[in-house]
Amino acid sequence: MHTFGSNNAVLLRFATMAVGALLCGAPLATWAGGLTGKVGSAANPEPVLEKLSSGMSSVKSPSNGSSGGGTWNSLIEGYAYSSGAGEVKARNAANVAAVAEIAVDNGPRRFSFKPPTGARFNGGKLLVYASLVNGDIVGSGTLQMKIDVTASRFGWPDQPTGGDEISVTNRPGSEDVELVAQVALPAYLDSTLSFSGDLTLLLKATANVAGGGLQTASASAKSRTTGFAVLDAAGKQVTGFTVSGASVLTERVAPAPPVILAVEYFNASFQHFFISANPDEIKGLDSGTAWKRTGEMFNVYATPDSGRLGVCRFFGVFPQPSGPAKSSHFYALRGLGCEALLVNPGPWQYEGDVFFMPPPAANGACPSGTVPVFRLYNEGKSGAPNHRYTTSEETQGEMIADGYTREGAGENGVAMCSPQ
Repeated sequence: MHTFGSNNAVLLRFATMAVGALLCGAPLATWAGGLTGKVGSAANPEPVLEKLSSGMSSVKSPSNGSSGGGTWNSLIEGYAYSSGAGEVKARNAANVAAVAEIAVDNGPRRFSFKPPTGARFNGGKLLVYASLVNGDIVGSGTLQMKIDVTASRFGWPDQPTGGDEISVTNRPGSEDVELVAQVALPAYLDSTLSFSGDLTLLLKATANVAGGGLQTASASAKSRTTGFAVLDAAGKQVTGFTVSGASVLTERVAPAPPVILAVEYFNASFQHFFISANPDEIKGLDSGTAWKRTGEMFNVYATPDSGRLGVCRFFGVFPQPSGPAKSSHFYALRGLGCEALLVNPGPWQYEGDVFFMPPPAANGACPSGTVPVFRLYNEGKSGAPNHRYTTSEETQGEMIADGYTREGAGENGVAMCSPQ
């Protein structure tokens, strides 16, 4: 749980529980919003507390006094809206150390997310967007916004969490910021199972004055949750959700995730392995084909950036002495096998750079924050060339015992490096 210090100002907490039954429109048993604040000298602030049951209210608490020849005049003001948004104002004018601090608590509120017909998740993520708007800071005022997202499977304590946080001080213009938090969804979700979320919104502003001459400080802002997006296990957005709850959450177009999963499959009739990081391809393979998941997967980058090289994908068809031809795919990092096939492709057809990975050093070492992806070759023993890519040393040993050979950088045959 986040604990406010004297310089903290805004906290958003979004707690969502994934459940296996539709809770559309189900009201909470209680909704206990409220305002809390303190004003006065920093050494002896005066507590202010007002509890709300619903709707909108405010508390104004000017405090005038003297301490060692100093004076202060503080004002705090907060609004709690039933729509799930908050607004706060904290102002200070003093020549001694003084504080004005206000928090608005708007929660918890419940939302229900009903998936579109035919939706497939296999896990996935819920993204929640929140914004701080019309932020205005003068002097040493501070605004801080944080989002926490929590999900659970029918209340089990092992809850995946995610969050984001930003601290804003005085800067030119309006202090408007947006954050996005994400949480993993359980793999059992499908188009027949909705999930619900309980939303708590807490907004806080602080204006501190250090003293030593007349100073002024203020901080004010509004905050609200603005949207959501749902991604499947492959990182592709699932759209068409119906949302019900206390306020409007708009479905947003999610940006391409920087890291996605490459999933491994095996075809028993071909005796071939295959990997894919393409969400549409993964969905097709999972819908009922001869290709079955092995359970192995590793992270890849979806976009290019400094320190990443493209991974070329090639497709080839290989006739057999008897029976139908066998097809195979080959992946090679730029600078580590790709260019040779581009120059002399033979039976291989280039299909593009399908993801991006950091390269290993010549000795096979991978950069910090990554792990080696080993490449193993079947020596054509199935009647067609095939490679297996794995981050598991145990799997690598099993394949070598089965007649596969290492390919790549270093004595371990490292083809690329997987981000963690």
